[in-house]
Formats: sequence, C-alpha cells, structure tokens
Amino acid sequence: MAERMYYIQDARQVVGNCALWWCVDGHGYTCDIEEAGKWPESEALKLGEWRETDIPFPVDQVREHVVNHVRVEHLHRMRKDPNEATS
Repeated sequence: MAERMYYIQDARQVVGNCALWWCVDGHGYTCDIEEAGKWPESEALKLGEWRETDIPFPVDQVREHVVNHVRVEHLHRMRKDPNEATS
C-alpha cells in the first residue's frame, strides 16, 4: 500500500485568502496548489517538526478544498492589449 502524501503549509503568511505551500523539493513557496510539493507521510511529519508554522496536510483532504481563480497579472496584460492571445 502506498504511503499517504502530504502538502506542507507555511502558516506564517496568507496571500489574500490563499494558503502558502512549500514548492517541490522545498524550493520556495507558492499559492498555486499545482506547484506545491508532495511528501510521503513519514517525511512530511518530520518536516512539520521544524517550525510550528510548517503544517503538513494530507493531499487528498486539501484537494477537496481547491478552487480556481484568475491571476491578476493576466488581467493587467489583457487590459494593455485586449487582442493578445491568452494561453
């Protein structure tokens, strides 16, 4: 049976109303859950002991609360050139 996977939240800061997550391999932070790193339970629980603000959450439970949003920098670019193709 595969080990349960976890995201690590850095609870020292919230961006707007979005949680801040450790990136893959712990290289920075992101609000985009698609860019967040995933750790096996055994490793995540140890990582969560570093600081009390580093909180491990099970991936499956977090995914139940994911919502889509539009990043504001894309809107700014569209206002400058409304004909610009979006991707």
